[in-house]
Amino acid sequence: MAQASELFRNNWFGKALGAVTALIFAPPDVVTTAVWVAVGMTLGHSLDRWSSRLAHPSQLGELRSWLRIKPRSTAARPTMQFTFAAMGRIAKASGQILPAHIDYAEHLMGRLQFKADDRRRAIAWFNAGKDPAYPFAELADKCRSEGNPLLIAMAAECMCRVLLVARNDDSETALMALAAAVAVPASQIDTTISAMAELNDEAAPSVAKAYQTLGLSESAGDAEIKQAYRRQVARLHPDRLAHKATEREVKLAERQLAECREALEIIQATR
Repeated sequence: MAQASELFRNNWFGKALGAVTALIFAPPDVVTTAVWVAVGMTLGHSLDRWSSRLAHPSQLGELRSWLRIKPRSTAARPTMQFTFAAMGRIAKASGQILPAHIDYAEHLMGRLQFKADDRRRAIAWFNAGKDPAYPFAELADKCRSEGNPLLIAMAAECMCRVLLVARNDDSETALMALAAAVAVPASQIDTTISAMAELNDEAAPSVAKAYQTLGLSESAGDAEIKQAYRRQVARLHPDRLAHKATEREVKLAERQLAECREALEIIQATR
């Protein structure tokens, strides 16, 4: 079977096939036979061009498009597996898996538009990555063989974001080892972390304002935050105000309720 495939991909196979076919079926006339052979070799040349594209990796995308073959799922890529497993390893190294770690993993799956099966695989990879015996070196080899720098860059960014959830020496060591495994320079990791830290600092006033909106201190626990939000919803819900408030007061309550929802989302995103 392999020999037949190689024969099909040979640059002269199509032309030879076309010439032989013309000789077999052409009328017994020299001029007409010559014309048929020329046409057969021309058609065979087209076959040779497409067969060479089949053999050449750079043309596979064009061939897939022409044949309308659906590419494999993004979640099936080794780099995607490495990304979620690495996130699990870094989160575990920080001391414990926090709700913010899980929230970011969920956010990433949403951005990637994972279906149910893809989400289950991603969660399994995240959990498996926490195991010290997880075969990261073998998986990193597959990532490098895949040769997609954009996916590698995405993996690096995701690892950095997980690190900043609860950064310590152990989680930073885990990140640097994983980055080195997929050939991401330490300087690139440092630059990415610094840029993300600056964005977090710029967002700090918004976080402080979010706690203020819910009437909380920044030391409030998760249960206290949820209770404060529910209290605001009960106070501001338009249905409750409809029978005793003016239209203007109802609209003001709706705006304040939206601000409370936004405040809750900001606080949860930073925890």
